[in-house]
Amino acid sequence: MDAAKSVTAAFAAAPTVVTPTATITSPTTMTAGTPTIRGTSSLSTGSQVYVSVGNSSATIPVYSDGTWSVTFYSSFSAGSYPITVRSTSSTGTILTTGTLTVSPVSLLGDTNQIAGALGAFGGFASDSSGPSSGLSYVWNRDLQVGSPYFNDVKALQTALTREGVYTGEITGGFYDQTYLAVKAFQQKYGIKASGYVGLATRTKLNELYSR
Repeated sequence: MDAAKSVTAAFAAAPTVVTPTATITSPTTMTAGTPTIRGTSSLSTGSQVYVSVGNSSATIPVYSDGTWSVTFYSSFSAGSYPITVRSTSSTGTILTTGTLTVSPVSLLGDTNQIAGALGAFGGFASDSSGPSSGLSYVWNRDLQVGSPYFNDVKALQTALTREGVYTGEITGGFYDQTYLAVKAFQQKYGIKASGYVGLATRTKLNELYSR
């Protein structure tokens, strides 16, 4: 009788195995360029998820709020690309899958979009010489991820586009793609690559684009 109770107790004490999960929350359609894939996971903070899009892949941590995000700097041409999210590594458990659909670039549409964004905060310059052609702006505030200064960030994204380090949309939102582009800009000009637009970065931006 005691042996039977021990067996029953052992089974009752067996831990419940929880299967980790993940979702893809970012838009899975885009025009040709460099995609940022975002999502959530039930894995603990700091755990690794392995994300692959077509032939590109990256291993990234899960943030404290349960989200993850990765930008692929390989240029994706028009077509469909499978997205796979695994736990830990390329051989880990598949947590979720999806498809990234890339549509062809419409040059006219993109030009109009950028021009409209520039017009929203003003600052066109009429001459066409130098790297700052078409943009004149003075940055007086520090900027970082989540900054609410819409016009400052739109001007920043436009400048970063002209510097060849940003390929996203001109939105006025300072998030992952803008953060990484700022780091690339800082590296380009010998500034500490922090992704934070502080005095040194503003000074360089104003040197290039304020007149």
